[in-house]
Amino acid sequence: VHPEARAEYERLMQRDGMVREYEYQVRARDGTVLWLSDSASAVRSESGEVVRYEGTVRDITDQKRAEDAIAEGRRLLQMVIDTVPAVINVKDKQLQYVLMNRYMAGIFGIEPQDAIGRTTQDLMSRYGAAKTDENDKRVLAGGRELGFYEEEYKDSAGNMRQWLVNKL
Repeated sequence: VHPEARAEYERLMQRDGMVREYEYQVRARDGTVLWLSDSASAVRSESGEVVRYEGTVRDITDQKRAEDAIAEGRRLLQMVIDTVPAVINVKDKQLQYVLMNRYMAGIFGIEPQDAIGRTTQDLMSRYGAAKTDENDKRVLAGGRELGFYEEEYKDSAGNMRQWLVNKL
């Protein structure tokens, strides 16, 4: 589908003598576009010229479609939560953000994608504020929501803010 992918494949084969899981698109005889993953090695003649490639090619079209569907779902979810004037976020078990809405990111003075992989402490310490993760740890340990409670801390402008919080 993209001629430059073939040129890159050949360049890698010339340089490295092999490719591993090189992904590219091809058009089937019926016109449908497929994704392939190629792992191969160059076979050279006695003079060192590449005479053929040997390896395996896997059809990863379904995998790519699933990845695209997940990415689209995340994009739509982010779009929806960005319209809510409330703090919304998701953290992993290490208490690092995996998702944050635009409203919350504004409180920290960052873009939502810049919060990904960082902790609340990372984000708040930039401007001298502190907030513990004790309630997050309680949720993880207990495996259930805490119910609504009040919390207060400073935002990136130094203003004290009060929040009605529910963690689950």
